[in-house]
Amino acid sequence: MRKRRAKHRIFAVAISVLFTNIFIQSPAKANTCERPYLISSVANVKKLGTINVQVLFLRFPDSPKKSKGYIMQFINNIDIAEMKNYVKESSYGKAKLNLNIGNSWVNMPNASYSYGIQGMITEEQENSFRDAIVNSSKIKLNTDVIWAVPDPDFAPYYIAFRNPSNINGKNVTTVLYNQQNAWLAVSEIFHGLGLRDLYASVSGGPNGGMDQFSLMSQYYAGADLTGYEKYSLGWLGGKETICHESGSRTVKLNPLGAKGTKLVLVPINAQEMIGIEYRKKEKRDKYLGSTGVLVYHMNNQWNENSPMNPLFFGKKGSVDFQGINIQIKSNTVTVTR
Repeated sequence: MRKRRAKHRIFAVAISVLFTNIFIQSPAKANTCERPYLISSVANVKKLGTINVQVLFLRFPDSPKKSKGYIMQFINNIDIAEMKNYVKESSYGKAKLNLNIGNSWVNMPNASYSYGIQGMITEEQENSFRDAIVNSSKIKLNTDVIWAVPDPDFAPYYIAFRNPSNINGKNVTTVLYNQQNAWLAVSEIFHGLGLRDLYASVSGGPNGGMDQFSLMSQYYAGADLTGYEKYSLGWLGGKETICHESGSRTVKLNPLGAKGTKLVLVPINAQEMIGIEYRKKEKRDKYLGSTGVLVYHMNNQWNENSPMNPLFFGKKGSVDFQGINIQIKSNTVTVTR
């Protein structure tokens, strides 16, 4: 499994590199918890309610012949029910995944290799690939994300195109993934909603980053998303999230899967923020090594490292970071700045 995970990261270099220059250029002020974490191209992509994903299977002139029932056999090997359950549970019922699966091949006009090499594809090749997919297929008007499945007989694909398509005045993002892991498929669709990879380095492999604390850094155990990722998607808000801007405050946190306050955000400056949440070894987090408070640092400025990294995880301790002190005892935290 480690080998497969490392292999995935080699190809996923493209996903993070593609987003290098497209973050929102005017970040919010330092005294607010609103942050341009999501890429700007997904601003109008639906993240609440039913998210319609058009699943397209791509065949190229150089594709080997396939059996008549190939597409449905491929789909039947993906746990679609788990994909839908994950989105429903992670969003607290605020989002629903609807897959519109085309049972016929989309015939691409050019050979597979003409669209660029996985991990080295240029923006121009990317746009050409995206346009060829849209122009060669019948996209439904209510599509929010396109999940394209290039012929699985070719190399594995893990790409999120940086630029959306404009279909009838609506921005539609496209992701490419041609393997059969349900959680990894969800993570690729989440790229279409604007979530980013949380591995330690986009060029250095899978160790570090948010590790077991997010699906976007460790897909194979079906880990939950971090509270801030949910917040950025609109799945957490109001009484569930506290933005601590000044002074001292004590907060009792509830697990991500429970009701009540789940997340404390502490803005540092226009690009950096601290997130604090309580992760309990149960439900989506059943594979965590233990239960405790997770403190993590977010940096929205682009660099080669993960934009989110843990500072502390445990039941008792203290964190001092850039003039901010966080005292942890069980699931209660006191934040002073």
